[in-house]
Amino acid sequence: AVIWARAAHLFAQGEVPDEGVPHRFYAIAFLLHWFTGTARTPNFLWFKIAWCALSALGCATSYLVFVRNLPRRPAFIATGLCVFSFGSYVLATSLNVEGLYSPLLILILGGTLELARRRSWSWVLPLSVLNALALLAREEHLLLLLLLSGYVWWQWTSRSPGGPRSLAGALAGTLALLASRARMTLPAVTVVLGAIVLCLPYSVHATRATHRYNTHPKQTPNYDRGDVTWPADARAFIDSLPAFVRSKTVDLVTHRCRQLGMSTVTPEVAQQQLVEFFGSLPDRLSTPVFIASHGPMSFALSNHPDSNGGFSRTPLETRLRQDPRLNLSLPEHLRIFNHGYAVGWNYIRGDVVTWLGNVAKKLAHAYQGLSMGFTAYNLPLGRYGERRSCDLLTPAPGHGAIWQMLWGAVLLIGGMTAWRRSSAGAWLLTIAYKAAIVVVFYGYARQTVSILPAFFVIAAFGIDRVLTWVGQHLPNAGSFRVAQLRFAAVLVLGAGAADVHAATHPAAYQIVGPVHPLPEWGPQSFSSNANIHLRGADEP
Repeated sequence: AVIWARAAHLFAQGEVPDEGVPHRFYAIAFLLHWFTGTARTPNFLWFKIAWCALSALGCATSYLVFVRNLPRRPAFIATGLCVFSFGSYVLATSLNVEGLYSPLLILILGGTLELARRRSWSWVLPLSVLNALALLAREEHLLLLLLLSGYVWWQWTSRSPGGPRSLAGALAGTLALLASRARMTLPAVTVVLGAIVLCLPYSVHATRATHRYNTHPKQTPNYDRGDVTWPADARAFIDSLPAFVRSKTVDLVTHRCRQLGMSTVTPEVAQQQLVEFFGSLPDRLSTPVFIASHGPMSFALSNHPDSNGGFSRTPLETRLRQDPRLNLSLPEHLRIFNHGYAVGWNYIRGDVVTWLGNVAKKLAHAYQGLSMGFTAYNLPLGRYGERRSCDLLTPAPGHGAIWQMLWGAVLLIGGMTAWRRSSAGAWLLTIAYKAAIVVVFYGYARQTVSILPAFFVIAAFGIDRVLTWVGQHLPNAGSFRVAQLRFAAVLVLGAGAADVHAATHPAAYQIVGPVHPLPEWGPQSFSSNANIHLRGADEP
């Protein structure tokens, strides 16, 4: 939230965040700036109203997708879970890109299922646009885009005469089917290409911005230091370095030469001083850039042995900078930013056991996101807990273990039921995609909250399976159906009453942990990069 709010403030001043380097696509910051205008204080109220409306639209869309693609009872169950999910409430009332991505995802899944159901070009353009927007919101969505396109192709080929009847058969006959049934594959491929093409304007902008950052210095190096001379060849060496490090490099080399009693800097001396001090020469930022350039760094940070399954800046700590904020003028930081995949892979290979333990923690954190409770009171868990760095509120560790086990059992039963249904493939692929992202990158609860509709479909299958089994073992099935309807009505009315009560009786929190007050953003506003706990005001 702090990143988006500060970026929106920079936009209002006519500036750009991150010195113009496209670390990410600032979708939320753009929207917040649009709501705020040139005001100094971000207009969080109207933004949150819009975000709540978007969440409500997502729930309505989920209902339409569910009733179109699921049996009636699972569709109603999944809709009810979406409407009263506490995780959805959190997304709808906070500054996060997942609140935008989640409604886009349900539209994409609905369109994909329609495209899989009938071979038509009518969904190609809408799906291309929706997937492009999703890519701008979450660049890792590219993995799901490829998986869903493969799912559409498999659905078409498995229904065609002579087509493969299993996933293994589809994979074995890929080349032959692509050659003989190009008409079937073309719409699915067009969706992928269309989404990528629609993102190209921003990709070109991001690449140009990165190139400009590499070649156009914002500060001219100061060579006139009196006691240390910089001849033309030494200055030419500095000009060969990335533009964003030149000024500080001149300052550093001048200082070290003065300490060593040197009066003239040569290219060899400048290079030697940099290598001795940093271990390497600074490199340019990598180009081209597709959507965001922080992927390699995120991989390195999230797979460091000290990451503990979450966000950690430990790899950015250096002997020069104990406050590990990203500074691209430091070669250590630049190496992680450019070559983070290699750095992260070295972390993994160097301590596989620790990495596996961190992966388990990542999955546990993600599971907390999908196993949150319902209504604004987060029943039965309560609306207090822990907010990890860069994540959202989840129950405190060890709290709600019985609920989490019950929810896990429901998902397990639902998963076993859905596995036998070809129509559930898109939902299962969505879950698999997000699980892969959690394992490879950060273990955030908000990762799973962003795809809650997919989990709720699986949970609905599980609940439906249990209800079916119970009904089969009761003597009076008709009475059981009536009891189900009455119980569902009581749940809906009770959940609605709980939400009304929560809205009229706001909770009083006490924050436990290091925070930085931000009164300019409103009463009781603060920011924190650390893990903090939210407790009741009367708790000790």
